[in-house]
Amino acid sequence: MDAHRSGLEAERTVWWGGYQIPVEAARYWRIGALELFVVRQDDGWLVQSVEHRIGDEEIPLLEIAREIAWMPENSRADVVHFKVPDQSDVLTLVPRLADRPVVSRPRMPFTVGPGSTVTVFVGTPLWVELRAGNEEVLLCELPLMRPPQTWFGASTFEGELCYAGLTRCRTRAVDVPVRPWRAITPLRLENRAKDGWMLDRLALPVPQLPLFAAEDGRLWTSSLSTTRNDEGELGDIRVGSSVPNEPGPWMELGKPRKAGSSSMLGRFYGKLF
Repeated sequence: MDAHRSGLEAERTVWWGGYQIPVEAARYWRIGALELFVVRQDDGWLVQSVEHRIGDEEIPLLEIAREIAWMPENSRADVVHFKVPDQSDVLTLVPRLADRPVVSRPRMPFTVGPGSTVTVFVGTPLWVELRAGNEEVLLCELPLMRPPQTWFGASTFEGELCYAGLTRCRTRAVDVPVRPWRAITPLRLENRAKDGWMLDRLALPVPQLPLFAAEDGRLWTSSLSTTRNDEGELGDIRVGSSVPNEPGPWMELGKPRKAGSSSMLGRFYGKLF
């Protein structure tokens, strides 16, 4: 991909950052399943949001900060008035990873052969924070594509609530489609056993990952890795401490929501496959 084409794609997909919205002016975003209406007032901001139901294969339009005439009837959703002391006309949209681990199932059977190492690229859902003024006061946080929930743990009493999804387990980064409402997580799988390793579920400790932006506008997390030893036992997942292993340059957009590996996924990760 040449630099000109890459730049154009980035312009079409980069929805985050700061927007100047004068008093009484309104803007509209459509990102993934989220419709967002925002109006600037002299004492704060009016926010109206709608989450749509979208199928896995449906690709919604992407609209970024389109000027609209503000009307509460734009949607049946409630209008929330955020009063803030900062009189700046800047509204900042900040992408965020999910606040819970994500457990994904491959859409098709996927097996890592004996003695093989493969990296799969898994899409994870994104949220957006709305921050007002020069101080970036947090107004609210909204999902761009809310996934269903699932329980993960040793029993109904011990575990944690996660998000559930599907993945195509793509093995080349260039084959991952551009989806502005998702981030890409590289997961390195090493199979040292003498038999194949069929993946049933992929567990991603998303709250423990930082978020980065690539030059083409796509969002990535740091890399993950795990190993299946000679006896077929799985090791703990390892979280990369820096940028993704793919070629950069990278711009860091967010720190991990949680530090360390206190998640239930760290203790029971091997049972997820």
